[in-house]
Parts: sequence; structure tokens; C-alpha cells
Amino acid sequence: MFSDITEELKAETLNIKDLENALKNKQSKIVSTIQEAFASEIKNFDWFTPEYIEDTVNTFVEELDHAFNSFRAEFKLLNEELLNIDVQIRSGSLNPKRRKTYTQRRESIENKLADMRSGNDEYSTYRYLSGYAPGNSVYYSENRYLVQTSRIKTENNRPITSKLQICPSCMIAYLDDDSTFSGGACNNCGEDLTDIIPYEKAIKMPDQWAESRYGITSDEEERQRLGYDISPHYIMSKHLKQYNVVENGELLMTMRYDHKGRILEVNKGPTPALDVGIETKGFTLCTACSRWILSKNGIKEHLEDNVYKKCWRGATQDDIIENIVLYIDSMHDVLTIDCKLPEYLKIADYKSFYIMLSQAIMEGLQISMNVDEDELNSFLTPNPKNSDKSVIVIYEVDEGGAGILKSLEETATFRE
Repeated sequence: MFSDITEELKAETLNIKDLENALKNKQSKIVSTIQEAFASEIKNFDWFTPEYIEDTVNTFVEELDHAFNSFRAEFKLLNEELLNIDVQIRSGSLNPKRRKTYTQRRESIENKLADMRSGNDEYSTYRYLSGYAPGNSVYYSENRYLVQTSRIKTENNRPITSKLQICPSCMIAYLDDDSTFSGGACNNCGEDLTDIIPYEKAIKMPDQWAESRYGITSDEEERQRLGYDISPHYIMSKHLKQYNVVENGELLMTMRYDHKGRILEVNKGPTPALDVGIETKGFTLCTACSRWILSKNGIKEHLEDNVYKKCWRGATQDDIIENIVLYIDSMHDVLTIDCKLPEYLKIADYKSFYIMLSQAIMEGLQISMNVDEDELNSFLTPNPKNSDKSVIVIYEVDEGGAGILKSLEETATFRE
């Protein structure tokens, strides 16, 4: 990577082998320093063991190297895109408007690559953005940009898709092979899934390209008003730890801690207007030019001759993929809470109670653990034993976890 890095920057870089050797030579000193600095935490938390510290130190270089994989992938894609833009501009076949667009994009890529090489601006700590839905407006430096183009991973010139099935009873999600293993029934609640139509074209959230826009169409205004149909789903691992909270012999709540829980966030497309009476239809993509088709008549305009919106790569109907849903699949520390409701509570007030309780628990964690509010997130999922009730799902936003939820395994911390 970085074959064109300057001699000045080379002097500031650290070879991975040098880092491994330095860590190996100082391993015992690093471990002893950590044990001394975190003596009180080691005493209070059973999981904070000498073995845990040594393992973390020993795998530090590998984990650090892995953390830059997204950065490397972005750098490679930007270089490939820059090469393609240069080919298009030098071909002389572009009209003035498209040539101007390509020139602006080339300048933007060159500036971004320069920042990535030097570590300046937003790349001093790499921010890997993935939450920009097709047709969404992004505002930066008082300018408006519309997400219109995607860089979806392909295989044999076709987007790589997955099969996604969501249980309507408990909202558990099944992705790819998980669907075939369910045997027609939900593994979590037993609901019959035989007649539930899965999403056949689920695509992992790709990198997006937003283009500068000045005006706003009626379709864009409607999309901004209604938003997107987005739902979170928890996929539990096989390594759950269960704890019962009991007071005076009475079970108050059951907590399950999952160090390798998966949170699947699904964007099913723009939310339809209430007066239309139709379900969300997902997104539409032209695989020839990688452009999202955003308007109601977009497909016709994208394929028709003598229309200025026609696909610049001459797409046919076979290049159009409809009913796409986008998802983000990530691993987190997850805590689920199934609690006993107050007897006086009415069914209509159940949801409000669960929301207030989840917020109270998260605020308690933020105060007792001294963490920021954006480090935790939560949502409700239906209780498989009683559809009127819910299960609270709280998870650490950072993948892998920072030990915030794990600390609840300690009785003293939970009582705080």
C-alpha cells in the first residue's frame, strides 16, 4: 500500500515487525505496569485476570493490524476509482457536464488520499462511514449532497446478496444458511415460518458516493419527511450466561449476557406514505452504472433512449435489481433483560415501562462506569413467551465490547 509515500513520512512510520519485537522485549514490563495501574479493577472483577491481561498484550499487534483492514480496503477502492476516472476523462467521450462531475470527483479523491497518507483531518482516527441510505441527503460544510451511487461487492459481475428472514413473532433474524437450519419454525419462539416470505436480495451496507445537489425534488422531499423503514434485530450466540435477580425469594428479572451477540440492522427502504396502503418495497439499483434509482418513474427514465437521465453505460432491464434491503451485521457485547412487570400496570402501558426501565439502566451504567451516552444503545424485542411483553436488549456500540455490560455480572456493580 502507500507505494508513493514520501521519505519524510517514512521516517514517522512503524514497521509491524519492529512493533512485534518491541512488544516482545517489553512484554513482562507492560503486563506488570497494567496490573499495577488497574489493581482495584482486578480485585473487583473476576474476569480481569492476569491471563486476560497477557492475552490482550500478546494479541495487541494482530488486533491493531486487523483494525486497519477497512482503512486499507477504502484506500484500494479509491485508487481504483481514481484510475477509472482518469481513463474516462482521457477517452474524450464525456460531455461537458459529466466531465465536470468526474473532474470534481477526482479532486475530492486526491484530497482524501492525501489525508489518508498524512493522517490529517478526519483520517487521524479513521472513521468508516456506512450508514448512508440511498437517496439520503448529507450536509457538509453548508453544502448538500445526495447519496446516489454505490460500490457494492460483486461476484461474476452481479451483486453479492444474502437471504434474510425475520420472524414476525419475536423479530429474530435469520441470514443465509441460518434460514435453512430453522426447519420451518423459529428457533427462538417456535413460530411457523413456512409461509413467511424472506427477503431474497439482502445486501450488506456498501460504501456510498454522494453527489452535490442544490435543489430538491418532490420524491426527495417525501423521503425526508417519511424516512426509512429500519429495524434492529438481535441474533444470540451459543455462549450465553444467565443470571436471575431474586429478592426475598421472588424472581424479579432474568439477565442474559452475550459476549458475541450479533446486532443486525435492516433498512427495508423508504417508508411509504400512510395513505398509500402498501408495504416497503426496498431499494432499486442499476448494476451497470452502480446508481440507485430513486424516483417512481426512475427505471423507465434510466432505460429509455432520448432521455437525459438514461444510464450512461447503456443498461438493460437485466441490469436492474429491485426490492433490495440493506443490512449491517456486527458483533457486540449484549445484555437482555426479561423482567417481571408491576401488577398494577395496564397492558397499554407495558411498552412505556420497558422504555423507561431500559433508559434508567443505561443511565445507571453511564454514571457508575463513567461512560458516554453514545457508548450504549438499546431496543425492545417481543417476548417469545408473551407477545404483550417485551425483552430489553442493551448493547455496547463499539464492536467487541469495553467491559461495560460484563461488569453487571458483578453483584456489587449491579446494585449500584
